[in-house]
Amino acid sequence: MADIDDWRLERATALGATAAINARGDVFEQIQALTGANFIDATIEASGSMEATNQAVKITRRGGTIVLLGLYEKTEFTYSLLDVLMKELTVTGSYDYANVFPRSLALMASRKFDANSLITHHLPIEEIEKGFTIIDKKTDHVLKVLVHP
Repeated sequence: MADIDDWRLERATALGATAAINARGDVFEQIQALTGANFIDATIEASGSMEATNQAVKITRRGGTIVLLGLYEKTEFTYSLLDVLMKELTVTGSYDYANVFPRSLALMASRKFDANSLITHHLPIEEIEKGFTIIDKKTDHVLKVLVHP
């Protein structure tokens, strides 16, 4: 797990992440050291950052997969297509996650993962705008906001 927010890195470790990397440093070097230069089998880019997308191409091993989930300001990518071709990477995207809901629900039902541990805020429906602001501005240490009717 890589992020620029130390609190989110601490939460990831508490939730079972095997590594938490501060992305303010050199992510490539840190991944290289952690994996013995074997790099990552599957990289999920969820920030919407072009820099993170470029890093994903660099840190994903030959034959690996990159999943793009972030919402990007620009619609054109600037990562090295030659690197994607030479490393034989699979790059895929997902927008509304509809195809993963059944697996996610099954995981939550199995109780192997405590989904409630991701909810950092509970708000009444009357404060839904506040919830969007918290998420957008990333204030007040937020992971997920649950809105109650």
